[in-house]
Amino acid sequence: MEMTTEDAFRLIGQIYDASLDAELWPDLLCNFADACRMENAALVVLDPGSSFSSVLSPRSDPEVASAYNEYWWQHDPTADTGSKSPVGCITTLADTGKDRFLASAFHNDFWRYSGLGAERLAANLFAKGDAFASLVLQPSARRDSIDADAFQTAAFLIPHVARAVTISRKISHLELELAAFNRPLRPDHAGLIVVDHEGHCLHADDAAEDLARSGAVLTIENGAVKLRDEKAAMRYKTALQSFAESRFEPSGGEPIHLRHASDHPRLELEILPLRAVDKDPVGRQALAKLIFRHRGMSRSARLQSLRQRFALTPAEAALAIEMLEGDGRSAAAKRCGISVNTARTHLTRIFEKTGVTRQAELIRVVMDHER
Repeated sequence: MEMTTEDAFRLIGQIYDASLDAELWPDLLCNFADACRMENAALVVLDPGSSFSSVLSPRSDPEVASAYNEYWWQHDPTADTGSKSPVGCITTLADTGKDRFLASAFHNDFWRYSGLGAERLAANLFAKGDAFASLVLQPSARRDSIDADAFQTAAFLIPHVARAVTISRKISHLELELAAFNRPLRPDHAGLIVVDHEGHCLHADDAAEDLARSGAVLTIENGAVKLRDEKAAMRYKTALQSFAESRFEPSGGEPIHLRHASDHPRLELEILPLRAVDKDPVGRQALAKLIFRHRGMSRSARLQSLRQRFALTPAEAALAIEMLEGDGRSAAAKRCGISVNTARTHLTRIFEKTGVTRQAELIRVVMDHER
């Protein structure tokens, strides 16, 4: 049955609704497939440079989608055609070569068992370098053909999907920036990077890009953040694994001192989980933010920040920072060069200004303030 004008406008509305809510994409893909009288519609994202594949295919066998993501995308003969197509341009199996596709290991060892036909309609929704996202329409294996009406309906709707994806990507980028910078930058700020579970860079501020260009402590290779310090790199990898498994260990946020050439400023890295951004259906899931700080500026910056936040005197702020060592008032007083009695007086005033009554509470307040 031909799609009515009312149906067309309703589906276009759903397309733009999905640009604002990622959870609407599965239903949208099903409705898109029905409008074109196809068995399945899939949103496929490929980035060969960083070995990334993502498939949202609500009507296909989940095991087929999983196998494609894990292995078969690298052997898909249609991917090369898709990567070279302009955004919005519809391609078919004829553009890849039907005989070539049917003779491929991808078809004979994998796709022929998927329950979907070999024919297809596809159009890129965005392309950046080697990375691209495509909307793919597939018939059933029982009726492996595409008629002119399906092509015409897809051609009418795909420009709207491409615009919706552009809107969605812009919104996701803005939300990512807001989530990354949910606290004011400190004076010792040296860079901020948001990564996914594989360490792929999703966002980097200007300072972090300068760090990566210098190559002193990190590089970005094939889109992934690489730390030069091997021990730091191991702790970084472990932190991402724990965040991916939702194991937010207390040690995860402890700063990592980064070793590098002596002619560069000393830096430290803090790795914090990031859960504020919803999954982008045509992108990656943000997992953590990497905060780089200048260690040489750290103490003076911390003193200034504490004084401004709690109206502490220089001596009180210095003692508050020393209390973070957790070895007691006497040891902190010794490092500050003051007597125990003076430290006791300072602590009384610090407690009043920070609203705490015990040393353990003070340590927690100062730690929370500095995160």
